Amino acid sequence: PYDLLGGHFENNMFEEDMPNFIGSWWGEYEVDGEVYTLTAEFKENGEATYGYGYGNSEILEYFEGSWYYEPEDKVNLVMYGGPQSSEDSEADSTEQYETDIMLSWSYDENNGTLTLTHLSGGVLLYGTEGESFTFEKM
Repeated sequence: PYDLLGGHFENNMFEEDMPNFIGSWWGEYEVDGEVYTLTAEFKENGEATYGYGYGNSEILEYFEGSWYYEPEDKVNLVMYGGPQSSEDSEADSTEQYETDIMLSWSYDENNGTLTLTHLSGGVLLYGTEGESFTFEKM
C-alpha cells in the first residue's frame, strides 16, 4: 500500500525509474498470411508473461518468467513455456522450453504504443528475427 502513504516517503525513485513498458499490452502481427494476436505483461516486480494465438481464439504458446532492464533501452526476457493444450489438441509437457529474448523497446507517448524490436536470442513469433512489434495498452 505504498501508494496510499503519499508524501511520507520523500524519495520515491522506484516509480520514477520504472520504464514505460510496465503494464499489459496486446498487438497483432502477420506472418505468412496468418494474423496472430500477441499479449505481453511486464510487472514492476520483474515478472513477465507473453503469449500468442489466432485472433481471440486459442492460445498457441504461452510463457512466464522475468524481465531485466538493460542499458540503452533494451530489455531481456528470460521465459519458460511453450505450446498450450486446447480442446482440439493436447500439448505435450515435454514441449515446454526456456527462451532468452533480447529486445529493444520504445514508447510513443503521443499514441500510447510500445514497440519491441528483436535483437538476439529467441523470438516472439517464429520467423521474425530482427522484426518489430507494436503493442497497445490493454
